[in-house]
Amino acid sequence: MIGISSLAVMAVLTQSQGALTLSLPAEPLSKALADIAQKTGDRLLVSPQLANEVVMIDVHDVAPTDLLAKIASTVGGRWADSTSGKRLDLDTLLDAQDRQLAVKERTTLLKGEIDQLSSQVKQQGVFDPAKLQQQMQEMRQQQQQLGQQGGPGGRRAGFAQMSNMQTMMPGGRAVIQSVVSIRVDDLARIGPGQRVVFSSIPTQMQRPLPGNPTLVARTFLNDQAKMIAQGGMGRQRGNQAQTRNTGAQQQPNPMEQQIARLQNASIGKSYLIVTRFGDNNALNCQYIVADTQGAILGSGDLSIGDDRLARAAQEVKPALEGEKPVELSPLAKTAAQVFSRGTRGSFRAQFVVFSGADNVVTTSAGDAFDDEEPAAELVKSLRDPESNDPLNLLPTEAIRLITGKDNLVALLPDSVLQDSARSLIVTKTPSQLGAAAKDDWGLVFTTTDGWTTVAPKHLFEARESRVNRSALKGLIDIILSKGVPRLDDMAKYAVTSPISGSGGLDQAIVGVLDPASVSLIEEVYGTNRDMLLMWSSMGQTTRNNLAGGKQLPVNNISVNAMKLLADMVYNSVDGPQVTRQGGRGRTGGQAAVSDVSGQPVAGQVMILNTGGASAPVAITSTGGDLAFTIELDASAQQFGGQQRGRGQGGRGGFGGQNGLGGRMGMGMGGNISTERTEVLPTGVPGGSFLVMSTNSQAVAKGVRDGNTISRLYTARQLAMERAMSEMPAPQGGGARPMIAWSGFISGNQTRYVFTFNLAPGVTLTRTLTDTVLDGQNVVAQGQLPAAFTKEFQQVYDQMRQRFSQMGQQGGRGAGPGGRRGGGGNGQEPPPQ
Repeated sequence: MIGISSLAVMAVLTQSQGALTLSLPAEPLSKALADIAQKTGDRLLVSPQLANEVVMIDVHDVAPTDLLAKIASTVGGRWADSTSGKRLDLDTLLDAQDRQLAVKERTTLLKGEIDQLSSQVKQQGVFDPAKLQQQMQEMRQQQQQLGQQGGPGGRRAGFAQMSNMQTMMPGGRAVIQSVVSIRVDDLARIGPGQRVVFSSIPTQMQRPLPGNPTLVARTFLNDQAKMIAQGGMGRQRGNQAQTRNTGAQQQPNPMEQQIARLQNASIGKSYLIVTRFGDNNALNCQYIVADTQGAILGSGDLSIGDDRLARAAQEVKPALEGEKPVELSPLAKTAAQVFSRGTRGSFRAQFVVFSGADNVVTTSAGDAFDDEEPAAELVKSLRDPESNDPLNLLPTEAIRLITGKDNLVALLPDSVLQDSARSLIVTKTPSQLGAAAKDDWGLVFTTTDGWTTVAPKHLFEARESRVNRSALKGLIDIILSKGVPRLDDMAKYAVTSPISGSGGLDQAIVGVLDPASVSLIEEVYGTNRDMLLMWSSMGQTTRNNLAGGKQLPVNNISVNAMKLLADMVYNSVDGPQVTRQGGRGRTGGQAAVSDVSGQPVAGQVMILNTGGASAPVAITSTGGDLAFTIELDASAQQFGGQQRGRGQGGRGGFGGQNGLGGRMGMGMGGNISTERTEVLPTGVPGGSFLVMSTNSQAVAKGVRDGNTISRLYTARQLAMERAMSEMPAPQGGGARPMIAWSGFISGNQTRYVFTFNLAPGVTLTRTLTDTVLDGQNVVAQGQLPAAFTKEFQQVYDQMRQRFSQMGQQGGRGAGPGGRRGGGGNGQEPPPQ
């Protein structure tokens, strides 16, 4: 609703104008108002906060004053007089109310789920490991049935089952027992991408953990001991700890020692680390207990408030009787097929795990890449998002199908492009589509007196996640001319990119035009965003000094440099590295790995392929802390915990989580000296300084004749992908065949490694890459530079030999997608 002053302004607009008929496609509000002004003769302006909002207008025989009033109420604005005409400004009062309402809704959502989880824990009573074992066995059986059932019904049952399982685990129970003592509105106010640490003995950078944290910690450790005595989370080992005879004397079984340590430990400090991954409502809560020496005794985690799960499980509503099916234009049909499949060239992972001679697991996940050439008409329409707004491809038709012949004013969020595509694949009629729009797209439809207005539930979220069309057009032009954007190009784009949201629209469009460049746009919304912004703020003199090896105080880099650094230190997935006495160093992201029995296995080697980012990963044991470290080569360094993807899971990559120092704590092991709010307890030191190093390597861009199928490779990445595509297929599935490239464009990639020295032994590292291709000169793989070809052959031969050995051993385990293949032990990995 617009305010009284807005109505007053509307009243003084010219009354001599006749009825207005106007049909405008999705376009920026500034252009829409210019089109209306041309019809009415009024001088209509719009403030910068609203100028780029995308609206769709379709009206017949309406008064101009009525139309302008509807526009103002739909976009959250108010008309005001200016020296140049009538200006539509952001209504700051409505904006504040909108933001308060979002917090209130999130508070209600979180409270409802916390109350439900707490009730489940109370009903379960004391922790019962035998009941947990039984529940896990039943869940494995039901998972197979649900997998066969599929559909929303199966997903709903799976979500409910997983929620119940989490409340039965010691870690999940501890999270719930801790969260219930925190004010829910404090949790609801945690911002997108923010990491908040509650602790029993808080530092300046932590918040107090209320309730009775000592009791919760002691109960958690006792429950952990019970679970270990029962046999852990995997194979049954019996309730009796055994001893082993070493020939000289009997020594306690390690499991018995672990139980005694948990039962007798002196609790020093407990933590609840809460991270809001992205701009959705989900909060990841990690609970950690350390002893008086700072050694971590155990941890567990639980996610709450993820309303996306409920939306994903919603069924398609029945069609109305006699309702005609949806009819789309040929271009809209094409767009629905392309954008419903996800972002081409985005995150792709394939894993091969070697764990002894009898346990080999292969799986793939997150594969949104396809090698189908998109229609030429779609490609042409996407090349100029400034003149041809992408929301005209599909959402405008979808909205009109839903609203019928009413006079229409619609404010369209960027997210509706992919949301509508996914819905149009499964819905068949306008009423089904309308139900999906209201439930899944986050839109509000308001119909009164022959008018329908459409707007996002929260207007500020649409504004803050809006992709700048002009900047995107400039980036697309660079990609089409250079083959891949340079570092300066991406830093410039980061400055104009949305401050919130997923950035899904630009990734989706570039994914159609040049999949090889998608990973660079993902960096804009990942952990490297802050570093890209800092690079953009650096003058050439600063860059030259860094390149010359000089140490630069962060305070001297730019006005906002310290603020950007603080965000990297305290909120990013991949936090500072601690190498001073009492801490342990860390490179890349870390996460725990378990074998099929649920127990960590040292000595495994995991091979990762992430859309060209491939590397072997060794699982090592250091002081009882079993984890794997992802160490990718130059151009793949953003993987392993440096993907923010704020609207699609938030600041989370595969290799990192929100635990100590950026890792996910699992079971026993580790030390709180790696926790950033412990090692830097009062904030980022003012004396922090930056140094930079560089290195270069050859790269090659694989292309197809249509130039819309592409991927950027280092020699190692290309070798890994080719070897994996040729690996022996285990029973239950095999690796995906490699794309048949028409040829390759050679190039060079410079890697800038930035090391922020925060305190003695405490550093934070970020990496940016600058890629230059050799024009558009496409050559066969054998014609690539000699150094590239030599490294490719070495890695390819090594991988082929290893896969051959694996095939001779008789691979067992899971096929692609995590499906369990034949020959395994019949047990699924435990839920994490």
